[in-house]
Amino acid sequence: MKFTDILEEFTKLSQKRSSILKHVNDMEDEVTSISERIEELQDARPRNSDEIAKARDKRKRVRADISNRKHDVRLVEADIDALKMRFKWLVDYEVRDDEEG
Repeated sequence: MKFTDILEEFTKLSQKRSSILKHVNDMEDEVTSISERIEELQDARPRNSDEIAKARDKRKRVRADISNRKHDVRLVEADIDALKMRFKWLVDYEVRDDEEG
């Protein structure tokens, strides 16, 4: 793998990681909004148990999705680490090759 290929792959993985993290941040904002809505429903009309239950279910689903996306980030970070190791190997190999030749 050439240096330019590694750099291109690194850029692609970094962008993927950033995109997932942005999505996670957006979902965390959504959880906050849902929690605020639940509080409003409880304060205003305690009899809206259906709406409160729906909001709690949605918040639970969003939290599960956040957990999945954070797992995706860890996988991308593992790919980035592997790419860094390949780059180090490439640099070490080229240095060794230059010293021998």
